[in-house]
Amino acid sequence: MKETIKKRIILGIVIVVCLLILVQEISLRPSESNEEPNLSLIEPGTASQDQLTIGGKTNGETQSDAVPAAQDPSKTDEDTVYSMSDTDLMFKGIGVKVDGLLISEGDALTQPQAGHVFVVIELTVTNDKSEIADVDPLHFTLSNASGQIVDVSLVPLFTSLKLDRLKLEPDASVQGVVIFEVSQSDTSGILRYAPSILERDEVLKIKLNYPNE
Repeated sequence: MKETIKKRIILGIVIVVCLLILVQEISLRPSESNEEPNLSLIEPGTASQDQLTIGGKTNGETQSDAVPAAQDPSKTDEDTVYSMSDTDLMFKGIGVKVDGLLISEGDALTQPQAGHVFVVIELTVTNDKSEIADVDPLHFTLSNASGQIVDVSLVPLFTSLKLDRLKLEPDASVQGVVIFEVSQSDTSGILRYAPSILERDEVLKIKLNYPNE
């Protein structure tokens, strides 16, 4: 009798352990709704809310406020604002190019605060200096429609695509995304780049026009 009870207890423990392992495996499987969209470049003029906008174009319309690129924006007026279509911007030996952007409402686990959305910006950063350069997503900020300076959001979205903090060799480039949270009513913003988080008096400014819903 005691032996039978003992066997039943052991069997019950084994069943509970198996169920716990099964539940853990299911919880770790990525759901289809949380899959990250493909951030590969798309043709200009075909962007939608869930796609990238390339070359300063949104829904087939070219930005009307485009400013011709200078060889070295760090020597120009600090109020100069460049366009997404400017591809040869070099700031203090660092090249910054906006490859595209999209608007995201997050996923099942991560959403912006009420009335806000995430702006996901795909960048290429190039080291044109003769020495190793520091690359850090925190070197980028965003001036929203109200003129407030917004820091990079550290939300767990597009994790495999995010721009990493790293040392960039001379003549090397790296591509990645940075994310900002902005008001849903904003239609544009200004991406700001400074080569150091401690030196933001002089920054490179690039005008971003957000895709229409």
